[in-house]
Amino acid sequence: MLNTPWGDTVSLRRKITAVVGGSVFGLAAAVLIGASPAAADTTITLHASQVGATAADFPNHATDCGNGPDEDGWHFVTLGQTEFVTLSVTFALDGGGTLTVTLNQPGDFGPPDAKHAFVQTPVGATLQSGTATVTGSPPQNFFNLSHTCPGTPSSETPSETPSETPSETPSETPSETPSETPSETLSESGTPSETPSAGETSPSVGGTTPPAGELPHTGAGFPIGVAALIAVVLLATGGLLMVMSGAIHLPYRRRH
Repeated sequence: MLNTPWGDTVSLRRKITAVVGGSVFGLAAAVLIGASPAAADTTITLHASQVGATAADFPNHATDCGNGPDEDGWHFVTLGQTEFVTLSVTFALDGGGTLTVTLNQPGDFGPPDAKHAFVQTPVGATLQSGTATVTGSPPQNFFNLSHTCPGTPSSETPSETPSETPSETPSETPSETPSETPSETLSESGTPSETPSAGETSPSVGGTTPPAGELPHTGAGFPIGVAALIAVVLLATGGLLMVMSGAIHLPYRRRH
């Protein structure tokens, strides 16, 4: 082969063309890879065997659900490398009605990451259904209820029975305890005397005061009327004896 100045030039051009062509091909491949669409999210449902569960009856219990003492806590998880994007679960409430809880923000999931979702409900709720959107392609078309954190029903429920209204009718039974404070009443002499209240007996000098309609008694308990009658009888008897005595002595004097 002849060595000419043009041969070196052609060789250099070929090298430059090969380098540029490889760079363009690599750039095009990178663009194609970057432009490929991301894996689509997948919609899955709650595992059928866990429909109808209550927090108290579910076999797996824990205390990390973030629920209060009077709430039930529920911990849901995805399978494989997928994570929650949205979650919606519906419960039948113990007192009637339903409750649907929806999580759809990144901060709604975890900890520690979006593979975990925690929900709180009133105590006694029953899990009826659940639907979730997860990233990528899960190995199964369902998500699971991992465990529950049962709460305790509040014992401070107010009674619905109204309290009895107190009777406003005053009692008709008088108090049996007599007053111990005597009242003062002026006697006929002008001197105040103590009049006992109900239940006390007024003392009298030399004996008790007879009831109305009865004759007064003497200090020895003998009725004054009987004593006066006896006195009158005695006086009459004495006078009769004196008259009889005079009548006996008068004829005797006349004879002498």
